[in-house]
Amino acid sequence: MKERVRQFWEAFARGDLEGGLVLLSDNIVFTIAGTTPFSGVIAGKDALRAHLQRFGASLEPGAQMHVRELIAEGDVVVCLSEGTMRAKTGRDYNNTYAGVFRFADGQIVSVTEFLDTALIETALCGKTIR
Repeated sequence: MKERVRQFWEAFARGDLEGGLVLLSDNIVFTIAGTTPFSGVIAGKDALRAHLQRFGASLEPGAQMHVRELIAEGDVVVCLSEGTMRAKTGRDYNNTYAGVFRFADGQIVSVTEFLDTALIETALCGKTIR
């Protein structure tokens, strides 16, 4: 299971969206914490594909994800990772993530992602937070 999570982020890092999506259940539920324009619950592989394409369109080429630690217990893998990215706003978007990946029948069925939502607002959305 840990290796599947690593493969998911490696596919993202090389720009292979379909290579990452193949590791997910068709009925994936991907939850991104917060209230930003990129936050919410995304249900289904097609909806997630569209969401990730929208997210990717907000970034300059060369986005990278770096897995720092994987912790597994039962059907759950927690992934601590860091992104190295530049937003099309011209701002760095180097976020840190804690993702909870749940598995069933060898596929990822849900992901809950916790991250710096203020960074989304400032770097990706171009807002100023005071």
